[in-house]
Amino acid sequence: MGLYLSERIEPFYQRKDFLFGLPNVGGLVKTKPVYINGVKIGQVSKVYFDPRLNGKIIVELSIVEEFPIPRNSVARIFSEDLMGSRAIDIILGNSGNSLKAAIPSSPIPKLP
Repeated sequence: MGLYLSERIEPFYQRKDFLFGLPNVGGLVKTKPVYINGVKIGQVSKVYFDPRLNGKIIVELSIVEEFPIPRNSVARIFSEDLMGSRAIDIILGNSGNSLKAAIPSSPIPKLP
């Protein structure tokens, strides 16, 4: 999974958008939450097929909390509740470089 960063400034808050590609999203849909250490920091903003038609699904995350995410962090899809609702959990790495300053095409691995 590659995770990419771009920043957009909204009128009332600053939002960072992350993109990554997966072969299967397992029921993850728009508006599902994104967490770091159990704290909701954003939501899934889009889920769509890769325009290059390579079979991957692109997931866009919209992060509204100002939180530095280390470059070697990983993102995983998990079941959020007993009904099987899907969500994203970002597991923070220990890199001194945050994604905020990372090159936009720098991939971040997906947990097995």
